[in-house]
Amino acid sequence: MPVEEALIRRLLADTSVENFDTNIVFRSTVLNDPGAAEILVGIMRAQGGQIRKRARRMLCFFDEPALPALDRGLTLQGSLWRSDLLHIVWTIVSGYDPNELPRLLGLLAPRLVSLFDDKSLVVPEYSMPIEIEYRYRVCDEAYVLCQNMLHPEFDDTTLREETMEERDAAIRILRGRLERGNA
Repeated sequence: MPVEEALIRRLLADTSVENFDTNIVFRSTVLNDPGAAEILVGIMRAQGGQIRKRARRMLCFFDEPALPALDRGLTLQGSLWRSDLLHIVWTIVSGYDPNELPRLLGLLAPRLVSLFDDKSLVVPEYSMPIEIEYRYRVCDEAYVLCQNMLHPEFDDTTLREETMEERDAAIRILRGRLERGNA
């Protein structure tokens, strides 16, 4: 039986639910339902504020069934939007055994490779100005996600210190490997 959007919206609006992982309705009805993941991605896109944050938090508890909805969400424009979804993907896949990561990357690789063309800066929304140590673009975040899935020990510190041209060169190399299936 498909999950109803109204149920998900009630859970999102119920601020007495702090931890979705312990909520029986979430665990038994919403968690890992692909249709629920689609609804949550749609709510994230349409809503702002706390509802968006809570939908994001719900998605972070999902496993592989959420990946197709997140993959489709990555087709939509917006650097902060895409960054949010890439972070949710990483949260989900980082809970898997490292031996499973290449298979999961195979499911997402076409979309992630297409994000290598998105050079828009990810500018976080903060209520107070902060000093940003390094700038990341959507393509950089997609690259880091791919590298983390290929090499769980990958450290993006070096990438942060590189120029945009150096990053672009690294992205081109990884794109070629992924497109040839030699990752």
